[in-house]
Amino acid sequence: MVETAARAGEIRRSGLERRDEIAIAFFGTWMVTGLFLDGWAHNAEKPETFFSPWHGVLYSGFGAAVAYFGLQDLVLRRSRRLELGSLVTFGFVLFIVGAIGDFVWHEIFGIEVDLEALLSPTHLALMTGGLLMLSGPVRFAWERNERAPSIGAFFPTLVSVTLMVAVASFFTMYFSAFRFGGLHSATGNADLAEFQQLHAIGAVLVTNALLVGTALALRRRWRTPVGSFTFLFGVVAFATAGLDAFKSPKVIVAAFLAGILTDILSARLDPSTNRLRAARVFGALTPFFLWGTWLIAERYSDGISWTAELWAGVVILAVVSGLALSSLAFPPKSRAA
Repeated sequence: MVETAARAGEIRRSGLERRDEIAIAFFGTWMVTGLFLDGWAHNAEKPETFFSPWHGVLYSGFGAAVAYFGLQDLVLRRSRRLELGSLVTFGFVLFIVGAIGDFVWHEIFGIEVDLEALLSPTHLALMTGGLLMLSGPVRFAWERNERAPSIGAFFPTLVSVTLMVAVASFFTMYFSAFRFGGLHSATGNADLAEFQQLHAIGAVLVTNALLVGTALALRRRWRTPVGSFTFLFGVVAFATAGLDAFKSPKVIVAAFLAGILTDILSARLDPSTNRLRAARVFGALTPFFLWGTWLIAERYSDGISWTAELWAGVVILAVVSGLALSSLAFPPKSRAA
């Protein structure tokens, strides 16, 4: 009977955690939508003010989350939600500090524009707090002994992971490959042409690290349900391209296609036979899918004026970096002397 009661308590705790995960994923989506709307407004040169509709979406999502969890605590008669963990609590506090600081900062220094908006200390505090809050469902799911979850059970975790990658992509949008519309080099100025090429190569490598690194982390912990990588790649590409009013929609299609190919690859690789070899194949082919389809999309968007050495070399660099990331996610087993 003691064992049965303990098991029932474990199930109840798991249910509360899952409900928390769904809530964080929902309110996180609300807030991140406001974040990307705010980024689009900046890029579209909309009137700059702290009390904007875009800030309203962002902060109303946070307020709704506070109201939801506060009401749930009241109904369940708990003084603290210990299940959410110290990191989520710290992220919550940091977000509040960042929001208050952001208002004060704007009153003193005005509204930031361009790159300054991404590097503002208060905005970086908001970013860090948001990432810590979004990490809750991922860390809960990571600790559960559920190696091959169904898509329904895994979806809150997948949403949270995708939102975290989207936030990281937002704050590194100056190095996002999904914001290009054709790969062209400036004519008549060799230095500027080389700088543009270097920027594009750097954007591919940064975006590759975010997406492939996350995919490898998911692959390490779970037998991910079919559709996971299609969702991850496609949503991040859609949100990032939306910052520029979808000037290159073919890139979004390419990201969804790369996700479909990666899902097929993940389903066919059996980690139980040779885990390291499966990880290396996954680490190499995932960036090949991502940037092969991306180059095709760029070719049929505004065209590519790069030489074959440049565009082929970019893909090879991404594949090599994917292999390196797979070595970090799945390190080779050391042998005893």
